[in-house]
Amino acid sequence: MSKSLIITCKLTGEMGKGVKSHIIPRSFYEIEPQENGSIELMTNKKGEYNKRAPIGIYDQDIFIEKGEKLFDKLDSFGAELLINNFDSFKEINDSNNSLIAWSIQDYSYQTIKLFVLSVIWRAHTSKQSFFSRVDLGIHADKIKSMLLDSNPGDENQYSVNIVRWKSNDFGAMFMDPARVRFDEINYYQLYCGRYVFYIKIDKRESSKKLKKTQLTDGQDFLVVARDLEESKEFSAMRKIAILKSKQQ
Repeated sequence: MSKSLIITCKLTGEMGKGVKSHIIPRSFYEIEPQENGSIELMTNKKGEYNKRAPIGIYDQDIFIEKGEKLFDKLDSFGAELLINNFDSFKEINDSNNSLIAWSIQDYSYQTIKLFVLSVIWRAHTSKQSFFSRVDLGIHADKIKSMLLDSNPGDENQYSVNIVRWKSNDFGAMFMDPARVRFDEINYYQLYCGRYVFYIKIDKRESSKKLKKTQLTDGQDFLVVARDLEESKEFSAMRKIAILKSKQQ
């Protein structure tokens, strides 16, 4: 049994026993509560090898219990909306009747945006090597303040876009998060089960390519549909992403 570490909570600044906190919420690994399987996390980083993580990746050096509980509502909302109630989303098709997105009207802009920001902030804060390429720099403290104040900012402040793979054949998928650029604007690309989150970490206006579908207060929540098999990530994902949890 691992010993409890006394840490300074990265969120509250208070000292106490560190708790095992998942960086990406456990529900996005799509593991049933009674399952004890492990997730194989594959990486394309040079010099590193695939690893197995029991029920995903967690870190015991981020939160004490009080800090962890501050994110409970966000994680529960994200799982309820994006996993448990995804059937409530309406399909949007183009003129050729091809699926291009899903939408929903009844949701909380504040909560879903803060949920996504909390995941990228946790990834930045974690010492786990899987998230080592996430470095929010000067933006980390600002996002932390937004989380503590329950302030999601407007749609252009750390804007969020969410993509979901069309196919249900591949299950939950994970690969290293990384910084990407659209129209020279900096984003982080974070794989989260059946979803990919794009979070703008840049003071400039959102990318023109992403602006029309970014999360916007007062508008329908759009989740962009993408064909995994036809995406540029597919060949890499086949090598570095786990499709299903495995029983030990």
